[in-house]
Amino acid sequence: MAILRFSNAVSEISKLVSTFQTLHSAMKDKTNFSHDDSRDVLIAMGLVSSSGAVGEEARRRSTREDRTRDPLFNQLKMYSELFRMLGWIHPGTDRTHFNFSVLGKYIGNPENDVNHLVEECILGIVFPNPNFDTVSGNSIRPFPFLLKTMEASNGIIFRDEIIISVLSVSDDNDEEFTNSISKIEQVRGSYPRLMTTLSQTIGRIQINTARNYTRIPLGILRYANWAEQVSNRTIYKKMLIGYKLSQKGQILVAELANRVDIRNPELSKYSIEKRANFNLLAHLTMLERSGWDLVSYQNLFNRLSENCASILEDFEITNRQQILYSPYQQSTSEELLAMEELDAKYEAEGL
Repeated sequence: MAILRFSNAVSEISKLVSTFQTLHSAMKDKTNFSHDDSRDVLIAMGLVSSSGAVGEEARRRSTREDRTRDPLFNQLKMYSELFRMLGWIHPGTDRTHFNFSVLGKYIGNPENDVNHLVEECILGIVFPNPNFDTVSGNSIRPFPFLLKTMEASNGIIFRDEIIISVLSVSDDNDEEFTNSISKIEQVRGSYPRLMTTLSQTIGRIQINTARNYTRIPLGILRYANWAEQVSNRTIYKKMLIGYKLSQKGQILVAELANRVDIRNPELSKYSIEKRANFNLLAHLTMLERSGWDLVSYQNLFNRLSENCASILEDFEITNRQQILYSPYQQSTSEELLAMEELDAKYEAEGL
């Protein structure tokens, strides 16, 4: 199984969010925008550089006839990969053009307190999904899996352990989880054993390249305060930087144990109407968990729950807060269109 790769665009998630808000502010009324459109916005704001230059000179120094060698194009490509994982943008007319999703419009509004919603989006990242192509073939919701792995590993994990466990499992089912924890247990106590297992896991990938794939996961642990960075000499008899579950992280692990993780293919057997109701219920529940005041939506919540009752019953969901499903990160364009049309219909009815 190939290693799950996270773009190396940025390691500070707060910068990722602020960059997105800058792009959204400049292009919120634009459809089918390109990597070059995004580049031009960031150049105008002085937020990117190339070969030591900013502004128009940065553009000149970056531009290559072969776009794969264009530094700024590649930087914006990495940003767009992360934005798509998070469900903030969706593909446009081709692989290099995009549109803001409804979820992205919530994140992009600087007047919103988005930190909790960003965390929900992080938990919502899942592979595979209809809006993002991966070459690795991993089937995983990586961040709940990472948090669960940390809890089962005495509350602490190290960078290279993330590579040999979370980033290298083919599936996040119970069997793979058990195998992943066993792999960590087998290497602990011996740094050479850790390095040997790391080399066997990554194959021909350079170690520094594989370690770069952990920049986003580790940045997320810091950003969300799910873990604290600690120095540890005892586990590997060598001073290493580890990440220890914080109290907030421990509480979240317990909450996730009660959530029902639903993947898009599991919903395909239901009618599009039921899926639309379930999608809207899941979307609004994400906003509710993130601090949006939806007290007045109780009648709508009741209607949605009634109209997707068979889905809730089949997954044994008795409380909407159990739902772990992010429509703008998992659903097809057909399902999202049906959901948005349903939302407009219910709004017209006064729900």
